[in-house]
Amino acid sequence: MRPSSHTKRRNFSEQEKTLLFSLISKEKHVLECKDIKAHTLEEKRKSWEKITLTFNADTSVVVIPRTVEELRKCWMNQRYREKQIAAAERKRPDCPQQYGENPTSPTTMNVEVDPVILNRSPEPVQNSWEDDLSIKNGRRDLFV
Repeated sequence: MRPSSHTKRRNFSEQEKTLLFSLISKEKHVLECKDIKAHTLEEKRKSWEKITLTFNADTSVVVIPRTVEELRKCWMNQRYREKQIAAAERKRPDCPQQYGENPTSPTTMNVEVDPVILNRSPEPVQNSWEDDLSIKNGRRDLFV
């Protein structure tokens, strides 16, 4: 088997992740901007370089210096995991909805219905043709 030119890097420790996410939170307004203009992309590149320099300078936490790509990938993976967790939470039936509590379905609502209304039979409706005919003949006594 041919040796691979790609070597596996050490996983990020929890301290490294905490440091990275705190540095990103300071630059979040730039990094999460959806604008794709050249000056915005340049600002993002500079922000990532600044984060990388600051991250690698903290030798109390960082064991292995990381590249911009590694830090960006760690952040993107974390964002993906958070989105997956949020989606799973929304699918849970006992989870409250975004704008309030889980609405009760009409079949499970406790609604009291007056028994008189339930036992009352509907009154017969007169034929609409008869009503029109009675109006033409001048018999308005039915509509008083």
